Parts: sequence; C-alpha cells; structure tokens
Amino acid sequence: MAPALWSDPPRGDAWRHETAMYWSHAGKHFGISVAGKWRETLGRERMRPYFANNPEEYDRILREDWASEEWGDRRQELVFVGTRLDEEDIGEALDACLCAEEEMKESRAGAARHSETMEKA
Repeated sequence: MAPALWSDPPRGDAWRHETAMYWSHAGKHFGISVAGKWRETLGRERMRPYFANNPEEYDRILREDWASEEWGDRRQELVFVGTRLDEEDIGEALDACLCAEEEMKESRAGAARHSETMEKA
C-alpha cells in the first residue's frame, strides 16, 4: 500500500493506518479482506468500556496482544503449513528481515517528515 494519512483526523505516521487486514494465501488461493480496526486506535482507556462485561479479556489483550506503546496491538502473524519444514531455518530467514534499531530510527524520522509534508498540503 502506498503511504497516506489513513486516520481521520490524520495522526502522524503515514504507514500506520487504523484498519487491520486479513491476508490468506495458500497455493493458488489468495484472499485479502478488512478484519476491523486495530484496538490501539481507540487507546487503552477508550477501549476499556467495550470490555465492561469481560474485564479478563481486556487484561488479556493488554498482556498478550499489546506489543508496545509505539505499536499497540498492531502485528503480523504468519502460519506455515507443510511437511518437513525447518523451523530454525524459517526463523533465521525471518529474523534476517527485521530492521535494526538504527533502521527503525531512520524509518520513524522518515515517516515523521512525510506526515509533516502531508499535513501542510
């Protein structure tokens, strides 16, 4: 997806939009659909009333789904299905794709510059 200010009103990071997407790809079958909003877009306190009847689920979300203050509950989940898959090799290949902290700092700075430009437009 191309960068854009997806939230209304715009909130800074052009790449971090509010909509969670579900992507399914197996063999020749492919699907992508809207999966709802990331809970983080509400914020912790605005989210709490939605779980008034189930405070345990609210606590579980914060404990298990909340990656960090920066990312909230945004995440990627990958599932590999097959036989004789080498979990260690797959893990190493995926780890090699991760940004180093310096690259993340550069990304944050670039996103901030882009957002400032978009807000002035």
